[in-house]
Amino acid sequence: MKTKENARNNPKKNRAGSGISDSRSKLKRVESFMLTILISCALMFSAVPVQAAETVPADPAQAAAADPAAQAAAEQAAAEAAAAQAAAEEAARKEAEEAAAIVTNGIANWPQGPSIKEETGILMDAETGAVIYNKRMDDRRYPASTTKIMTALLAIENSNMTDIVTMTEAGMAEAYSGSSNILPVLGEQFTMEQCLYMILLKSANDVSTQVAEYVGGGSVENFVNMMNERAAQIGCINTHFNNANGLPDENHYTTAHDLALIMKEALRNETFRNIIHTTQYVVPATNLTPGARTYDNHHHMLLPDDPQHYEGIIGGKTGYTDAALATLVTACERNGMTLISVVMKATSPDTFNDTISLMDYGFMNFQKLDMSQNDSNLVGTVIVPNGVTQKDIQVEEQTLQTTTAQTPETPDTAAATESGTTDTVENATDSATPDAADAITEPAAEGMGPEEISVTQTVYTYTYQDQYVGVGTKNTPVENTSEDNSSQAASTSDKSTSTSLMGIKNWNQNPILMWCIIGIGSLIIILLIVLIVLKIKNKKKKRKKRKTQK
Repeated sequence: MKTKENARNNPKKNRAGSGISDSRSKLKRVESFMLTILISCALMFSAVPVQAAETVPADPAQAAAADPAAQAAAEQAAAEAAAAQAAAEEAARKEAEEAAAIVTNGIANWPQGPSIKEETGILMDAETGAVIYNKRMDDRRYPASTTKIMTALLAIENSNMTDIVTMTEAGMAEAYSGSSNILPVLGEQFTMEQCLYMILLKSANDVSTQVAEYVGGGSVENFVNMMNERAAQIGCINTHFNNANGLPDENHYTTAHDLALIMKEALRNETFRNIIHTTQYVVPATNLTPGARTYDNHHHMLLPDDPQHYEGIIGGKTGYTDAALATLVTACERNGMTLISVVMKATSPDTFNDTISLMDYGFMNFQKLDMSQNDSNLVGTVIVPNGVTQKDIQVEEQTLQTTTAQTPETPDTAAATESGTTDTVENATDSATPDAADAITEPAAEGMGPEEISVTQTVYTYTYQDQYVGVGTKNTPVENTSEDNSSQAASTSDKSTSTSLMGIKNWNQNPILMWCIIGIGSLIIILLIVLIVLKIKNKKKKRKKRKTQK
């Protein structure tokens, strides 16, 4: 009782005891709170590693091993990504190679040509031989049946259309299954004209070989030699033929450029042009086949109802073998320009579409200029981009002195000689003038043979941005100093005298001869004057002497 009473009687002690108790209680609450926080943090941090371990394995190999399907999917995705990247890199590489392969696209101020799917190609002007488009045009490729352009050209040049060609073992050997042929019979006969249509429209390998044997004088090998010689004459430097039909042979090759040159030469022949422009031809019954044979032209651009028909098409020749793939030679004419297209080794069935693209490119972006229009001293034509004028073209002039045979001059031959011609090939490698030559070598009359005359030939080579664009030739006859045919049988001295007299007669056309004559004449006059003076003096002396003697 006393204690309680003391507590009540001592409030300070009571308050002190109560404070201690409150402090302890607060301390316990803080300790409980901290403990709760520590436990919570421990639980939280212990849970994080467990969750991470479940979603992101520390070792991918372990995860892959744990899930093979995921591993396969990841590997497939990686492979597809790598393949896509490789394909993109390969496409970019090929695109760069294709762009670099089109050589003409690198010429300054030259219209950019289309991309074609064939490995090689060319677009050439048929008159001048100027190259408008060049994609690896000098790379060698197998020509397949475009070979038959040369076969037909040689047959036309070395036979008559009415000649009879008989099928022999040589031709029959090519009439096998899988080879393009007319299913002939041994001993069957055709005219040469019928053979040419079957060669160029049907692309008959058997008929090509048979014509080769006929024109080659009984030897296909001889005809093949003729093919190679003719190709060299035309200017082909990367061509070698080993047969007349283009069937696969590792020694039978050409280039897009050479094929264009051969086509250029063939287009000069009207018979050839008529045949390749024919859409359908009928071979009537023969000595051994009662029914007629009908053949259609394979060139789609020529056929009026074909979606790929092209305005101005002259014709061409198709070709295909497994080694050569598709090849196509085409000639078209518009706006006074005749263009030749060649595409070789097609990697897709787009030879006709690519040919149309090339033709459109040429006709839409280039023009033909007559170099004599603004300069009467020049001759020939050029093919240049639209907008180019004559002042933009560089001219290289070369003068040659040649001797040729000519009949006594007539107005017709004189006109042919004076006018010259402009039929040429690229880079002026062939500046012959066959039309004029043909005109002047025909005898004017019976008994009047050709004479040897001197001709001054001037060759004008035209370039634009260092690219050959055309050439012209002009022949100027030199005054004829030879004797007529009746005096050619006289002695050498008579010829010399006659030539000398002819030279004196025309002394005013030769400066050296003119000055020689003037000099000799002056010397003779001086000598005559001296002689007269001496004679007068001599007479005076005689008179003086007589007077002295008298």
